[in-house]
Amino acid sequence: MTARILIIDSDQDLLEFFRLLLEEEGYTVMLSARPISQVDEIESLHPDVILLDFVFGEQQIGRVMMEMLKNHARTCTIPLILCSAEDQTIRLLQPYLALKNIRIIHKPFELTTLLEEILQALPVSKPLRQIASPFPSIPLLLL
Repeated sequence: MTARILIIDSDQDLLEFFRLLLEEEGYTVMLSARPISQVDEIESLHPDVILLDFVFGEQQIGRVMMEMLKNHARTCTIPLILCSAEDQTIRLLQPYLALKNIRIIHKPFELTTLLEEILQALPVSKPLRQIASPFPSIPLLLL
């Protein structure tokens, strides 16, 4: 099974870009253009990594979601990557982010930075992607 990445961002074009890029890399991608306010909703998706925009519109709703996820027993272990152009606010939150092991990608970002952060955030047991095997009954995995 390939790694499942949940991307939560209010920018529909950016969501589509993430989907195309990460599916091409072999990930299973789930998208949400709206903030998710219930832990059960996220838990039901079983993401291996969550990529979360910090700002929705003019509000820091991503911060509320981040705190909800990291303070709930059932979601606190899911790796979280914040994606934000809010450098000043992120700097102020740095001690909390470090304590909760939350990764940060500053917008604008390089594609290689995004892919490296996702790869580093993934649990070791999850394959990066699955490709066609010369032996159909045996899946070939790239780690």
